[in-house]
Amino acid sequence: MSDTVIAPPVRRVVGIDVAKDWLDAALWPEGQAARFAQDPPGHAALLAWMARHGVTEAACEASGGYEREVLRTLSTAGLQARLLDAGRVRQFARTAGQRAKTDRIDALVIARCAATFDSPAVQPDPLREALAEMVLLRRQLSAELVAARQQARPLRLPTLIALAARRIAHLKDCLREVEAAIEAHVAAHEALSRPAALMRSVPGVGPATAATLLAELPELGRASRQEIAALVGVAPFADDSGKRQGSRRMSGGRAPVRCCLYMATLVASRCNPVIKPAYEALRARGKPHKVALGACMRKLLVALNAMLRNKCAWKQERQTS
Repeated sequence: MSDTVIAPPVRRVVGIDVAKDWLDAALWPEGQAARFAQDPPGHAALLAWMARHGVTEAACEASGGYEREVLRTLSTAGLQARLLDAGRVRQFARTAGQRAKTDRIDALVIARCAATFDSPAVQPDPLREALAEMVLLRRQLSAELVAARQQARPLRLPTLIALAARRIAHLKDCLREVEAAIEAHVAAHEALSRPAALMRSVPGVGPATAATLLAELPELGRASRQEIAALVGVAPFADDSGKRQGSRRMSGGRAPVRCCLYMATLVASRCNPVIKPAYEALRARGKPHKVALGACMRKLLVALNAMLRNKCAWKQERQTS
């Protein structure tokens, strides 16, 4: 009897390097590549190219929102469309010894990474995508407002002080308009308003945190507690080797979500009847402020995940947990 081992078939995946004006597509493992315009006719040509090669799976990196239309096109056509973490793709390229970088090479690396590691297919959600755009603009305006205030502090000339004041006032107006648009968008759609209301029932979680979690963490309420903590980057990873036991560290994940969760936890550590005692207990045990706050971030995130999964508000979740 033969001992020949039959290798599993190689997954054929198209990697797409997304830019503002074009899409570079590459097929793994064959290596064939093509460039398409970043517009509806170009998307149609991409679908035809994939059909000619008999490929039903494609992947790309997040590219500041430019990837949304092509992902929606792929999913609408019944193809498996996946969105990969850019940092993970870069690490994969370094591990594979791929140092050269062009759009075509990047597309092939994306395809190879997608063929090596499994990740869930993207499910287009226009409501969340629109909310994500507004949340991103709010974050950008907030950062610009902070910078404008810092830049205005050393000014001494009256004309410059007046100019800086007008700039700050304009940014405040823009920020209020975006926040009003976010509130109206969430209130107008039950698919967003219901989970937002559940999250806002938690002491410390405000409208900005709820909107950010809805827009940029769609897995909330669907993933396990371990998965959701890893996605956000609040899961502690071991750092042991031999007899050395290193400190557990949190790394990776979605930085905008983590920053927003940090501020919510900071407030919750002062007013939330569950988070506050947990934070104080950790501090009493000698844990540094950031370590205690990180543990509470994970605790708060896991609670929010359970609330959305069970569709119950904060008090109900506390009573059943």
